[in-house]
Amino acid sequence: MLDALKALNAMGIHLENAGGLLNLYGWMKDNESHIVPHAQLDEDFVSKTGGGFLTIPTNCNLGIRHQAYLATDIRVIARPNGSIARIRRAQGTPRYGSNELSSFYVDLNAVAERVYRSVYLGLNGTYWIEVNSRPSLEHGVRYELSMMVLNWAEAAFKYFDKRNLMAGATQVSCTVSFHVRSLPDASEPITAAEDITSFIDYQVNQ
Repeated sequence: MLDALKALNAMGIHLENAGGLLNLYGWMKDNESHIVPHAQLDEDFVSKTGGGFLTIPTNCNLGIRHQAYLATDIRVIARPNGSIARIRRAQGTPRYGSNELSSFYVDLNAVAERVYRSVYLGLNGTYWIEVNSRPSLEHGVRYELSMMVLNWAEAAFKYFDKRNLMAGATQVSCTVSFHVRSLPDASEPITAAEDITSFIDYQVNQ
């Protein structure tokens, strides 16, 4: 984008863009990454002396802002303990193999405290999950562990919610704790079912 602006300046073409950088990006996105929409310009756009003038509409960023709003979707919701949480979508784009945005939302207040707590907003209930790991682990490792759990939890919560298996419960709250000192890999033995059960503190609030 900056290279294209330099090229226009070198040609003596003045660009009028009152909407700022995001507006310019929206304009280029709608013009197949071109600043100058060549097919729509008159033949005399560039004068014989080499100068020109191009005005970009100020509303080119509306589509981008709308997409960002839908991807963020900030809301306010009550936690299982009755406190209030500000949440936003965990994923701004559909996951691989899906055309739909995930129904998982991140607890923004918990993120500030480096607590990995998220909530799945289903049609028949809300499903909270918190991932705990050793504070001594690197931040990147703790994040990967939380994402691993969320991938599993989304499939599980979607299954429960679709079949309304938690009928009568308004909220489901789960806590998964990792006691490992490093990120697990494929070379390690598969964890037994009873060991997985010991990791999970499961509560249903009626």
